Amino acid sequence: MPQNRRLLGTAFTFMACLGFSIVPALAKSSYDAGANALGVMTVRFSIAGLFLIFARLTFGRKESWPTPRQTLILLAIGAVGITAVSLTYFIAIDDIDTSLAIVLWYIYPLFVVAVSWAILKKRPRRNVFIALPFTLAGIAITAGQLSGGSGSAITLVMVSSFLFSFYIISLDKASRGIGLLTNVTVLTIGTAIGYWIVCLFPVTSLDPVFPSDTNTWILIVVLAVFGTTAPFLFSVAGLTRLEASTYSVITTIEPVLGIIVAVIFLGESMSVPRFIGAALAMVKETIERNMLDRIGADLAPFVKLDLIEYGGAVSNPMDHEILGIASAAIRTRDSEAILMPAVAPYATDAKITVPAGIPTYGFSPYLLDPKERFMERFHG
Repeated sequence: MPQNRRLLGTAFTFMACLGFSIVPALAKSSYDAGANALGVMTVRFSIAGLFLIFARLTFGRKESWPTPRQTLILLAIGAVGITAVSLTYFIAIDDIDTSLAIVLWYIYPLFVVAVSWAILKKRPRRNVFIALPFTLAGIAITAGQLSGGSGSAITLVMVSSFLFSFYIISLDKASRGIGLLTNVTVLTIGTAIGYWIVCLFPVTSLDPVFPSDTNTWILIVVLAVFGTTAPFLFSVAGLTRLEASTYSVITTIEPVLGIIVAVIFLGESMSVPRFIGAALAMVKETIERNMLDRIGADLAPFVKLDLIEYGGAVSNPMDHEILGIASAAIRTRDSEAILMPAVAPYATDAKITVPAGIPTYGFSPYLLDPKERFMERFHG
């Protein structure tokens, strides 16, 4: 049964990658029919939001809805973050090949590292420095394949990638304790709202151009269903059946699929230098994720009960970084798990909920020295 679960999770994850990989090609086909990025993306996320609401009400009834505050934060992240990231990217691919844009955009992990280091004071791991030269070499080679006049497009791709790093960091904290399907649904609704706001109050000359014929509308509906809604649902299904590290490694195929789709269906060329640039840029993803997978496999047999950290006492353990890390790991394997602050060490509350069949994980501060030190236990 576990083997079948992994195989199914792998299949779902691959389907998600395949679905996301067709988005640039479908978007460019819509541009050729007269629509523009703002018009296409507005319709895309509006339709996807409706489908995801239906999916959440049908398949996600066991997930609890986020609090009003969490809902507003997620809507804001969607309206500002995803809207800005996707709009800048899809404006860019109107002027450059999608295969080039895909490789250039995948510099975002470096931006995440830089932002985390500069703002959150999180020093990068050694494997990041190992992978860095591969990414920079790949980006340099790929950028060299851009023809003249594409400077604004490459800038937009870089801006999109940079903004995505802030989106990743902000979403990490905002989505804690929220079910995957619920999270995706609220974010998509927020993104649709963001696009409609831009349509109503366009900046400079950015006016929405919506589809003007039936075939283009059908194309965008396909984009919303098979390039947005279905991949999101497949992602959720894959994440609930695979370990996070395994899921991450499988998703490295997404940009490769995107390039293949662009070459086959859009007739884009794949020169030797461009192929080498793409390969080098993707090596970074594989190195980092494979190392994380190895670390997890090596440490897992030795992790028994507690994750312990010493430091200054905190007033609200639910906001502590340890809880976010552990919560994400737990929800990857058990989306229905209930995370709750324990009122005392040793998961006292769990003694009541576990016998009732509720998967429960307690998190509690225990003062060892009231003046300066404490111990946090994460129970599973």
